[in-house]
Amino acid sequence: MVRGGLTVAVVEREPGPAWTVLDLAGQRFPDGRLKVNLDAADPMGRATQPGELVRAYVCLASESDSGYAIGEAIVVTGGMTGSC
Repeated sequence: MVRGGLTVAVVEREPGPAWTVLDLAGQRFPDGRLKVNLDAADPMGRATQPGELVRAYVCLASESDSGYAIGEAIVVTGGMTGSC
């Protein structure tokens, strides 16, 4: 695949939550209880922010930053691990 010009890399963000604008605005969890419980269960004490994920995607999209990264995964989980 590499000789054909195809390379693959991924950003892994599971199992923890990532808050979106709707979540933060209270549209999805209006009472806030679920957010408090999820934040308490996370090793960092909070959910991933969208901007923290964007940096990983931009890095992989940049030829100058990740042109030699093939078959790699950037893991953005805040220390939370999960099992299948």
